[in-house]
Amino acid sequence: MKKKILFIIPSPSAFKNFFRNKLDYLNHKYEINFLVYPYTFKYNKKLKIYINNWIKNKKDKKKINKVWRLKEYSYYNFFSSLKFILNLSKIIKEIKNHKIDIFIFSSIFHFWEKILLDFFKKKKFLVTKLDYLPA
Repeated sequence: MKKKILFIIPSPSAFKNFFRNKLDYLNHKYEINFLVYPYTFKYNKKLKIYINNWIKNKKDKKKINKVWRLKEYSYYNFFSSLKFILNLSKIIKEIKNHKIDIFIFSSIFHFWEKILLDFFKKKKFLVTKLDYLPA
């Protein structure tokens, strides 16, 4: 049985720089899953369409197994933040049930990445840019 990897994608630049070249290689050894945060999608519609098409293409080719999508949060809008927290808690439960083996973070910048890291601290994880380390 293949081990399950979850790529935590906090921004579209992670699609280009972090792992995209290695996806085909990793797919043969691991089950690939994504957690996507829509950073800049509302400001750059072309990028949103491009990323969504790229993900759909990879799913159709069975390179990606599961994709979870976070909602945007706002420090200024209570209801937006509440929707985000509810969405995040639902996704954490689904990820837990999916039994992910390895979590790969491109960075630990957002508060929700820190929550994931702390929640799944007994799992294996890789952080390519260390902005935060758990205690």
